[in-house]
Amino acid sequence: MLRKIILVTGGAGYIGSVLVRKLLAYGYKVRVLDKLMFGVDSIKGLLNDRNFELIKGDILDTNTLKRSIRGAENILHLAGARYSSGSVFKDTREDILKDYLIGKILVNAAKDYGIRRFIFASSCSVYEGKQDSLSTESSLLKPSSLYAKNKLKVENYILRMSDAKFVPTILRIGTVYGWSMCMRFDLVLNRFIMDALRNKKILLFDGEQWRPFIHCLDVAGAFIKALQSSEKNIKSEIFNIGNSTENYQIMHLAKIVTKFIPCTIINRPSKDKRSYRIDFSKSALQINFKTNYCIKDGIKEIKTALS
Repeated sequence: MLRKIILVTGGAGYIGSVLVRKLLAYGYKVRVLDKLMFGVDSIKGLLNDRNFELIKGDILDTNTLKRSIRGAENILHLAGARYSSGSVFKDTREDILKDYLIGKILVNAAKDYGIRRFIFASSCSVYEGKQDSLSTESSLLKPSSLYAKNKLKVENYILRMSDAKFVPTILRIGTVYGWSMCMRFDLVLNRFIMDALRNKKILLFDGEQWRPFIHCLDVAGAFIKALQSSEKNIKSEIFNIGNSTENYQIMHLAKIVTKFIPCTIINRPSKDKRSYRIDFSKSALQINFKTNYCIKDGIKEIKTALS
């Protein structure tokens, strides 16, 4: 019997709750495995959908994992520690290190149950470091933060497990923004907008660092593209997910926000010089991925939602 279920780990989260709705709109049957640390509200409206199933639990729980994978065809792995370029939210060292164990256990279980496609939500933070040019998927990697180092470690394990029956794909996602059913205000652009509206000021730390930005709806679109692409185009491949025109210095980003929401920018020195600009041409050429939103769309969207 042909399996039709897509398992989404972390499907109730910031990106996951957007992605799940997009998958349902495309006609997929979706099963979400999530610990629901932030509650069920982000997917509550989907619970009566006959194509949607929620399993509350931890990937590290053997029985929960087996129940989640059984009958699924593909896995989209989003669950894990969260990263913020600001200082509002930080996972513990233990949370971050646990991501490797989670990834390893999930991949091994996926292979045992005959899962075909496994798409992992990695991060462009693996390109951390002062760089003079746009980073591509083949650029030398020297991540400095524990979060980025661990993402790279998970990537490497997943790719090593590739074989004739297992098709892994890595999506290195830019700094995400935009409105979600599970909203995050620790992400830099979202935080700037909220602070501008509520405090009439934006606090920067240096501001010269570069980051690539992408709307959460576009991230969801990238997963769909990877899921629907031919195996020869995605097997054991790494794709940067974003748009090369959406690389911004943090100071420039703050100035754009002030054009829509008048406020004061306060800049303080920082020892954190991590900076990266990314080239996204491979995903456009190989899986035909294109973004539909820019940071101005995100600013307008969140401003409207909070006003």
